[in-house]
Amino acid sequence: MPAELSQTFNSSGKEVLGEEVTGRVTLINNYVKNQPLVATTRLLGPNGKLFRLKNTVNVPAGGKVMAEVYADEAKAEMAIGPSKFTIPGLWAGLQDQIYAQSDQPMKYSEKVKHIINQSDIDLAVSKLKEGLLAKVKEEASKNYGEYDELLLQLDNNSISQEVQGKVGEEQESFIIKIKGLATVVAFKTNDVYGQLAAKLNAALADDKTISEFNGQSVTYALNNVDLKQGLAVVNVNFTARTTMKDGAKVIKKNNLTGLNEQQVKAYLDNLPEVSGYEIRFFPSFIRTMPKLVDRIEIVIKQ
Repeated sequence: MPAELSQTFNSSGKEVLGEEVTGRVTLINNYVKNQPLVATTRLLGPNGKLFRLKNTVNVPAGGKVMAEVYADEAKAEMAIGPSKFTIPGLWAGLQDQIYAQSDQPMKYSEKVKHIINQSDIDLAVSKLKEGLLAKVKEEASKNYGEYDELLLQLDNNSISQEVQGKVGEEQESFIIKIKGLATVVAFKTNDVYGQLAAKLNAALADDKTISEFNGQSVTYALNNVDLKQGLAVVNVNFTARTTMKDGAKVIKKNNLTGLNEQQVKAYLDNLPEVSGYEIRFFPSFIRTMPKLVDRIEIVIKQ
């Protein structure tokens, strides 16, 4: 099945060109005269943090003006919260009447140049291949709805990619398109389960039988595909539980005659085919195995 996919990815490479801390303040003039303030006028905040006006402004008498400011020293710690600022360049007698107030925190930011790295393209192609398979699976599920298992494989020789950008190029993001062919193998799991059970039974010893086989434990991996012949080789992994048949002779009665309880346990513990056991004596006060074989009963739990 042919498929194609395109997506925008961010470039991870970056070069920091500079830093800045910026914000806005309200200049307040409670004096009787207008107050002009030139660009770069100093505004002194709490703990001696110094900011400057970005543009020249004229604050009217009894009025207010919004103005943009920047930190004299661009550091992350200069991103202070709402504060009151004095204007040290003014006559000391005016500083309590003409001042600045900020309502929002100052903002720290970096001036960054983004660059496309080779790793960005490699990661993008890897993600797009996954997306391509997901797209094929969605379409195949519609076309082959009568099958409950789909195995997909991309033909790497058919993959082509188109990148809108080059390695080392200054670009914040880039678009990459990928297209190719995918092989779809569809089958019914019930058909497989029958073959698995048959093969397992054939491989088991005569004294064993399958006690539990859960189809949910089965996993599939596509090995090889011959499109001309319409044949696929699939590796199947599964787990099953087996048990001994009722007529199994794993435990020899002759080896149990006359043994006490501890000796019986030691014997059973050395049998690899026995995963667990329970010993019952009758009458219960007798703790030794009978000396007659026909008085010993062995029950295999299924």
